[in-house]
Amino acid sequence: MHRADLADADLQSVNLSDAYLGTADFTGAHLRKADLSEAHFGVFAGVVSSEETQETRLVGADLRGADLRGIRNATAQTFADVKTLFGARLDPDLEADIEVEYPELLEPQVEGRRG
Repeated sequence: MHRADLADADLQSVNLSDAYLGTADFTGAHLRKADLSEAHFGVFAGVVSSEETQETRLVGADLRGADLRGIRNATAQTFADVKTLFGARLDPDLEADIEVEYPELLEPQVEGRRG
């Protein structure tokens, strides 16, 4: 999936478990109930990339109910610009970090606004 352009794609319930997402662009993608468990976010350490970004792009992605357990190379900051993580399954440490930094992402969303 490295470098894949999946912006605005409808990927509801897709199975991307254990996938290497690299710098895939999921901007605005619908990933509701997607299985991203054990997926690797961003560029592997030591990999030289000519791209400006070294991360999986999730700006505005809808991750409602997604399975994000065991994801690698992701932090609370990885999800800073997603639309929502409401109902997502997360590892306890990552969920705690998100709760501290971006609690609104874990709350139900009212259509048309965030938070």
